[in-house]
Amino acid sequence: MGDPEVEILLSKWLAGTLTEAEKAQLAQSEDLSSLRVVVNDIASWSVGEWDTAQGLALLKRQQAERKKRSMRRRISYSIAAGIGVLLIVATLWQILIPGTVQVRTGIAEVKELVFPDGSLMKLDAMTQVSYNKNKWAEARHVTLQGQAFFDVKAGNSFEVHTPSGVVSVLGTRFNIKAVTEHLLVECYSGNVQVAIESDQQIIGSGEKLSLVDGVLRKQSHSRTVPDWEDSLSIYEETPLQEVVQDLSRYFEVDIQLPNQYAHLAFSGQVSQTDLTLALKSIFLPMGIDYSQEDKGRVVIRQ
Repeated sequence: MGDPEVEILLSKWLAGTLTEAEKAQLAQSEDLSSLRVVVNDIASWSVGEWDTAQGLALLKRQQAERKKRSMRRRISYSIAAGIGVLLIVATLWQILIPGTVQVRTGIAEVKELVFPDGSLMKLDAMTQVSYNKNKWAEARHVTLQGQAFFDVKAGNSFEVHTPSGVVSVLGTRFNIKAVTEHLLVECYSGNVQVAIESDQQIIGSGEKLSLVDGVLRKQSHSRTVPDWEDSLSIYEETPLQEVVQDLSRYFEVDIQLPNQYAHLAFSGQVSQTDLTLALKSIFLPMGIDYSQEDKGRVVIRQ
């Protein structure tokens, strides 16, 4: 349909404005037959009737399902939040039990603590203790990690709980060192009972108990106060690894002890105030070569 005159006639035919002469002229054209086929086909097109009730019901079901999913998410979030709050409350309750007193010391720091009954405790460096002052009259219980000296007033049982065992007394003076898996108890007056699982032993003045390979070993000593009160550490056949670890309680030092030296036994006195002197006291008698580097680093040469 490239003839402009025919196109004009077709336009008038669609608009219904053809004259009788123009109708006769257009009837002669094949374009009119083609256009009639298209128009008749369009007239047969139809859109199905929309079911309003069914559509509304579908929309309501979709909205209800979205509300359910949203509610399930809110419930899940609420449960998770509730569990988190309960865990926090439980943790705080354990830490902040009414009357609980916690005391810590840092590197080379020493503190003195007096209990409600007048009993005395002196904490060595890098030590932490806790007890309940509100329940002290009925239960004199102390939890200890580190080293401390006790001067206990006579009265009901006085218990010191350590990671390795429980030390019980009535009235006495004693020292406890409870570091990692090691336990050492020295008695200066009175009697002390030490319980390690099913093993229980009692020591008196001038005696000490040490935990060696899971077994309590009793020995004698001649001290009247702990050695650390004189700023000294005194060792007798002590594993070198333990001696080196003790240095970090009194100095900011980094020492990596080779495995070949870890189980060597050391005996002697070590300064807690002079690192250079302490290193000489430990390594020179044992023939171990070392050097002091920057920032407290000590290198052991193999």
